[in-house]
Amino acid sequence: MRGIEGADVRRWRARRWFLSAPAPDVETAVAANPPLHFSKAAYLSLFARLERFDPEDLHRLVFDQGSLRPAVFWRLGRLVVPFEILPALYAAQEFSWAARGQRRKVDRHVNDQMERHAGAVADALRGGPRKEAELAPIIEGAKLPGDSAYLSLLDRLVGRGDVEMVRPGRSLEFGEVMYRLPTGPGRLRPSTPTDYGFLSELASYYFRVCGPATRDDFALWAGVSRAAARKTLEDLAGVLDEVDIEGERQAHFMMEEDAAEMRARPKPTTTRAVLLPWADPAMTSFARGFASMADARAGARLRLVPRRSREGLGRVAQPVLVGGTIVGSWDRSPKTRRIEVTLVRELGPDAQAAVETEAQRLDRFLEEDLSRLPGTSAPARRSASGSR
Repeated sequence: MRGIEGADVRRWRARRWFLSAPAPDVETAVAANPPLHFSKAAYLSLFARLERFDPEDLHRLVFDQGSLRPAVFWRLGRLVVPFEILPALYAAQEFSWAARGQRRKVDRHVNDQMERHAGAVADALRGGPRKEAELAPIIEGAKLPGDSAYLSLLDRLVGRGDVEMVRPGRSLEFGEVMYRLPTGPGRLRPSTPTDYGFLSELASYYFRVCGPATRDDFALWAGVSRAAARKTLEDLAGVLDEVDIEGERQAHFMMEEDAAEMRARPKPTTTRAVLLPWADPAMTSFARGFASMADARAGARLRLVPRRSREGLGRVAQPVLVGGTIVGSWDRSPKTRRIEVTLVRELGPDAQAAVETEAQRLDRFLEEDLSRLPGTSAPARRSASGSR
């Protein structure tokens, strides 16, 4: 049977993620998309998906309601995730760390040091949030490799739910991260690590917001081994549908009802243009980064796949999309403080006008809305998991 064309998959993702038509509100955009980055990039991601976006709408979810919580993903860094998936995410992190601790001596040492210093960190946070630098002396005795290795230990405490990350003020513009004891609507603990249902729960969420995606995409996103990812997909055989995409060697999976809709629904093209930040969910959710939203020509001319290393995610081109397909990249000139667009393919008059209009709209948002948010101009320290 003939596979689904790559262009149809890109249009499907664009429609589901509100990149080809704007979402009615922030809550709808957040629910339909993979987790946002815990940084300024979150503002730009939502701005691209809404006709009108007020940063306070995101602040309400993060700082007031707590329905979005900062979390550490081992291979991706710091994201904000829906509150309800935190138990499964915590369990997946503990599962992954324990597995690595059995294979690698250095990971076993970090796990041991985390257990030894967790109580001291909790005691230090009982008086309120603390900066990273204030917690460093408490865990200097951990004897971890690397100059800022204590961040690895703090990331692991966040990853299992013992500690929460916060910004110094009501803004994601702050580069600095602070830590506090868990607050909000109830203390969440990991799902039981011996009950592997947490992997099925996490995979169901992932393929609902990211599908179609591969087994390796899920393994990277969740921070688990490929063997664990393969077993999880086998457990979800009655829920997930395998889809064949033309030109792709790996099998892709998505929720059965979504697969049926993608095959049946007409996929009209649009000329709506969006400019995405480098850490958009469309990049952090796939092993191939933004390449999943590009044709072969754009993929060859732009750096769309992040280089993942122990230092974290490498920066990629900030893409310009028209109708859900990448047509170029953008950046903001430090001299003119204006958006500059570089196209890698010719566009029709309507699409060209849409790109220019969106660039002007983003210019105004950066100058008028984001410039008023409190923040620091100093660069954030890079965490052990690579996020800022």
